Amino acid sequence: MKAVKINAGFILGQLIFTALVLAIYFSVYLILEKSGKLYGNILFLFGFFKGGLFTFWLMGTTYKIFWSPDVVKNRPLVALLMLVSAFILSYGFLKLVYENNQLYRHAKDHKRKGFEGNIHAKDPELGYRQVKNAKGFITSKYRDKIPLRIDENGFRVPFDEKYKPENDTPLILFLGCSNTFGNLCYAKETFSYIVSDSLNCRYINAGVCGYGLSQMYILAKKLIPKHKPDFVVAQYSDWLTQRTIKGFAPTYLIDIPNPYFTEIDGSIVIRPPNYTTDIWEMTIWNYDGSKSNFSNYLDFSFSIGLPNLLRNYYLFSYNKITKGHQVLKKVEMIENFVYNEIYQIAKEHKSQLIVLNIGASVKGEITNKSHEYLKYDDVLFAEADSVLWGKADYNFETYMKLFHHWALDGKDSVRIDSHPNHLSHSLIAKSILKAIKSTQEDSFNRKLFSELKLSN
Repeated sequence: MKAVKINAGFILGQLIFTALVLAIYFSVYLILEKSGKLYGNILFLFGFFKGGLFTFWLMGTTYKIFWSPDVVKNRPLVALLMLVSAFILSYGFLKLVYENNQLYRHAKDHKRKGFEGNIHAKDPELGYRQVKNAKGFITSKYRDKIPLRIDENGFRVPFDEKYKPENDTPLILFLGCSNTFGNLCYAKETFSYIVSDSLNCRYINAGVCGYGLSQMYILAKKLIPKHKPDFVVAQYSDWLTQRTIKGFAPTYLIDIPNPYFTEIDGSIVIRPPNYTTDIWEMTIWNYDGSKSNFSNYLDFSFSIGLPNLLRNYYLFSYNKITKGHQVLKKVEMIENFVYNEIYQIAKEHKSQLIVLNIGASVKGEITNKSHEYLKYDDVLFAEADSVLWGKADYNFETYMKLFHHWALDGKDSVRIDSHPNHLSHSLIAKSILKAIKSTQEDSFNRKLFSELKLSN
């Protein structure tokens, strides 16, 4: 029998290369674990395994050309280039499979945290918007679905009635994010509805989940001149600015670009999102019970998941390479600009600005920085944080128990969301009503107050 010669250099080279690949993947694993995208996700591990197989397949099929000891010795740059290429391809494949699987799981789970129905659509100026005349549900794992209706103007209204007081009654415009929208609350439980119902006047709830300061600014420029509201309630929370700086809306799964601010010749300018996404299609995709799970997976992956993910990867990479306009990241500069602009627009159209300070639900502290930006006698402040903290005896544990969303998980009560609950909304409404009533004796507002149903 002919003896088989074993090349020690070949074995050592393969061991070193394998160790390098595993080290790279272990680093990726730690990064994803730290970012909170790993825990409890078996689909990620499956994608991780497939990515690893792909790397070793590529290594094996190109061994004689790129990985033999002679090639590594004589053409080290080529070998290094192939190593980097193998990692990029396999990691890209891993990421694509992982995120597509996440989207699929989210789409077929009717108790997912989010929305069901054709509620949102892409928008070239805002990034995304609420669909006019849409109906659907706010969904959660631990709660029954909450009916959701969007009116003909694209704003949230009660599901079961057309809440429209007489057109000559005062109008209040509310600007903000999911806290103003009223996520996980019925429309009649939101502070916008409670305030308008208390005053028997009209209202526009222009709060949208995931919106930041840039979208609030765009909506203020559009809605105040168009509707000429008597009051404009603008939410102030520090995360609104962070969303604008990061450039993406805080969604449960995929990054959705936001409009952002940039500085040109010393002036602050609003820029549209770098690109838009059609990922909202997943909220109207239905699992076909007559097909196998694998058939549904393929249908979703090739019609919605993979096309949208690949398009997003391309556009994200393209914008990173071309760079475009530099995102303004000076927090105080942005906030000072936006709230003063909203004030000036409101004043020009004879609207009373009310700044709603609310941020304790996340930070555990009282928000009052807006006072530094708006030092005008005719600006009102609704100090919701002070009201809520006082009710909670200035204890964050008590605050969470009182004002966050809780539900039963078996026999245990668990905190399922930090958005304001019904009680929180009612107290926020009281802070806004208090601010409105504080100007009751102002001669400018006497006619307005005579039309409102004010009670002590």
